[in-house]
Amino acid sequence: MPESTLAGVDAGATKTHLRVERAGAVLLDEVVPTGAWRRTPTSVGPEDAAALWSALGSPEGPVRLVVGAHGIDTADAARALASGLAAHCRGSVSVHNDAVLLGPAAGSRGVSIAIVAGTGAIVLAADGAGVLATRGGYGFLLGDEGSAASLVRDLAVALTRAADAGAQDPVALEALAASLGVPAGADRLAAVALALHDRAAPAVWGRHAPAVFDAAASGSASAAGVIAAHAAVLGGHVASLVAAGHAPDVVVAAGGVATHQPGFVAAVQEAARAAGAAVTIEVLRRAPVAGAI
Repeated sequence: MPESTLAGVDAGATKTHLRVERAGAVLLDEVVPTGAWRRTPTSVGPEDAAALWSALGSPEGPVRLVVGAHGIDTADAARALASGLAAHCRGSVSVHNDAVLLGPAAGSRGVSIAIVAGTGAIVLAADGAGVLATRGGYGFLLGDEGSAASLVRDLAVALTRAADAGAQDPVALEALAASLGVPAGADRLAAVALALHDRAAPAVWGRHAPAVFDAAASGSASAAGVIAAHAAVLGGHVASLVAAGHAPDVVVAAGGVATHQPGFVAAVQEAARAAGAAVTIEVLRRAPVAGAI
């Protein structure tokens, strides 16, 4: 009997889009907090399978399930979650990093390069079989340039280093402090640092990324420098994948930073071209979960 139910999951670091279709009819189309089914914010494994299957509504009958999940960064992690889901799903199960969904969602049926710039960040080349190669994606403590959390992190670092050198960027400090709810005071930068330490989680830091772009638009050299540096890293990742032989039929960007900051995407494209990759980056306008269906 052919599989008649299609189930797709796009699980990001903060939210998960669930979709179930049968014979062209949408049975479920819902966005839930990722924490509603995933036990830890930084990883996903077979112990999360039952809750994820339940969130999908435990569809009956043969199901073709495709999952793209933040935190699936190795083949072993993909196999582990797929094995857990297979205990519940009577059909086929395929698990990938969530960025793998972007190419198919953009209409690609060949090799695509996907740029995720949201709560986290990663650049990868993929085809219909899954991930071919990745660049970045090591988390906000070690990198994740282009992510909302890392943009905030690096603006704070730039402010502290400038202050230690006797310089100031009041525009950036005001933007970041106001976003964090830190009132004016004699040592506002120290208060900003303390507020970030007290809330050291990528989803929490990431909420303040608009302040980085607002500061740059208001003339902050520090914020503009951080944005340019992050765009250069992502553009370099794209160029590195192309140089490695992954010739894409589409280069697509998604995630909150990419979606809401077109100037940043343009800077990533410029950086990729400067590094030798003649690419055009499009911002995904469909829900990435479409790539799972």
